[in-house]
Amino acid sequence: MSYFQLNSTTTKTNAKVYLPNADKNPEWTISQKEQSRLIDIWNKMQSYDVKEINFKNDIFYTGCQYNLDDGRNWFAYKGITVMRDGKITEVKKDENRNFEKKILKTAPKNVVPDVLFITEFNNNISYNKRKTG
Repeated sequence: MSYFQLNSTTTKTNAKVYLPNADKNPEWTISQKEQSRLIDIWNKMQSYDVKEINFKNDIFYTGCQYNLDDGRNWFAYKGITVMRDGKITEVKKDENRNFEKKILKTAPKNVVPDVLFITEFNNNISYNKRKTG
């Protein structure tokens, strides 16, 4: 299991939500504070030894991604998070989907539909309870 830290040269990060029915998959930047929180969650997650991951296709939501400018990226969906950095791939179990929800909660207002939180996470998180810009 690897342990990651943000380095001082990591300046530009972004996140993306995959919404198959949308014209474009929304993207946004993530603050340094939120980046640190995501890395903390990742570092606490347990490795997940799997040979193949098969996700059921969903017509509304198919995961989210978090990217660092150093080439590392994380894809989270349905309780599994995959990190790639160009050299290694690591898979971790995202208990309670905390990493995935954290990525989505960093989105500015009106980027991630509230209905996604209700249908995916059985959680009514309104925009006024999430980051607003």
